Amino acid sequence: MAFKPIWYVLITPVGGTAQDVSFYVSDMTASGGGGLGSSGSPPSGGAVAIDIQDSTTDQASTFSLNLWDHENTGLLTQFGIGDEVQVWTDTRESQSDITETATVTTAGISVPVKAWLSLSDTSLQTSTSVDGKMWGPFAPVNPDGTIQSPPYRWIKVNSGSATVTYKAMPKRLTGLVTQYDTGQSGPNFKAIALSGQDYTSKTMNVLVTGAYLNQTYDYIIKDILSIYFPDITTNHVETGAGTVDYISFQSKAAFDAFGQLANMAGWDWYVDENKDFHWFSAAENPNPIVLTNTGANANVLEGSVKVTVDGTQMQNKITFYGGSYESSARTESRLGDGQTTTWQLTYPIAKYVSYANASQLTPQTPTVSVNGVAKTVGQDGIDTGMDFYISTGQNYITQAQGATPLASGDVLTVTYTYWIPLIIQQQVDASIAQFGVFEGAMTDSSQTNTATAVAMVQGQLQQHAWPIVYAACDSWEPTFASGQNVQFNLPDHGLNDQWMRVTQVHHQMSSEDYIVTVTGYGQQA
Repeated sequence: MAFKPIWYVLITPVGGTAQDVSFYVSDMTASGGGGLGSSGSPPSGGAVAIDIQDSTTDQASTFSLNLWDHENTGLLTQFGIGDEVQVWTDTRESQSDITETATVTTAGISVPVKAWLSLSDTSLQTSTSVDGKMWGPFAPVNPDGTIQSPPYRWIKVNSGSATVTYKAMPKRLTGLVTQYDTGQSGPNFKAIALSGQDYTSKTMNVLVTGAYLNQTYDYIIKDILSIYFPDITTNHVETGAGTVDYISFQSKAAFDAFGQLANMAGWDWYVDENKDFHWFSAAENPNPIVLTNTGANANVLEGSVKVTVDGTQMQNKITFYGGSYESSARTESRLGDGQTTTWQLTYPIAKYVSYANASQLTPQTPTVSVNGVAKTVGQDGIDTGMDFYISTGQNYITQAQGATPLASGDVLTVTYTYWIPLIIQQQVDASIAQFGVFEGAMTDSSQTNTATAVAMVQGQLQQHAWPIVYAACDSWEPTFASGQNVQFNLPDHGLNDQWMRVTQVHHQMSSEDYIVTVTGYGQQA
């Protein structure tokens, strides 16, 4: 069982206005094939008219779109890199699926896809060949003559009247063109293939710099978006992920910064088809439809199931190597003997050490006293006129040259701070007991907060401490979306109503088929 698709596609050239190209979207089967062909060879194969790979978190969603300029309108030169593409798609479903009815005028109603039936402005007739139903995207006309926000799917015409039954068509993607190819095989077969990525890809091209202290996850996300992405809204940025003690980004791609926050919180994110940012708990966002290949509710295409259990990415013991953080103040005392002018301290003094992250912080200046009387201290080779000097990167303090050595019994007191390298190690004992040790390492020299580092390691362990189950299958259900949690009931493959997080939904549409490939992953049950 499968459904035929319908679609509505708008392309907005850079600096231009939106153009409805639904009429030209085609798999080009009407020309005898599906490929673009060339001047020397005709189209061949059986191309997909629209291909959308809806992804979340680890990569941007992608799309490809084939347009056939069968009316020789100059379509090949109208679009280019950076153009915005909006796509609505759905299936031609049963009459029982219709839930809304409205009476509209006939003006402006059409089904702008050449392979399908069409309604003219002057005639609204029922076609008995399709049992009174006409499929396709259209924009109903309001009483004042304005067009309602497109698009809708399903047109069911009642014979002899202007009553049209319709339902809103889901929007699948808003993206930007990153590549296009043109081809021609005859004067009446000119085609252009557009491909690109959704608005999530914009976060890959912008570097973020900033630091946040005791701020909630949603605050950090909204702040980054307001500074770097004012065109992306935040209507679906949820609260409740908790508070970040400290985190800093130094020229880090926003995509990676959002991914780091998601990994720490155990949440998920993406930019949707309306250019709105979604930040939500990965444990929530369920889809009520179960993907199953058994029983009366089977909705998985036979022979399409693939399940992989992967232990190659396991990490159940992780060591995190961060930057360095400043210690609390430490006080040490040394005794004079009438001869010694240089004393060794336990650690190099932070103020005079070029260490990981030292350049980003202002460490405490050390204090020095002799028998309780304050003395001046500076950096050897740079400062002058001081009582004591400290060499860069060394744990020694020295009296000024020519000064009288401290007498026997004199007490030299130094209060200073030093750098502590941030090293965190966490493990999952239950996984180690079952599978043995699988060690991994994480490195982020910009990270100096212990609590944040622990959260990052815990997020990594949650994803990799156990074997991962990947499942993919084809269905005709178009309601699945990346980021959802879906039950996979594929008992002959060892999955019994197992909840899995959807990482990709692949929509492929031709004139005859609408196939949806759903890919999810979860930990081995």
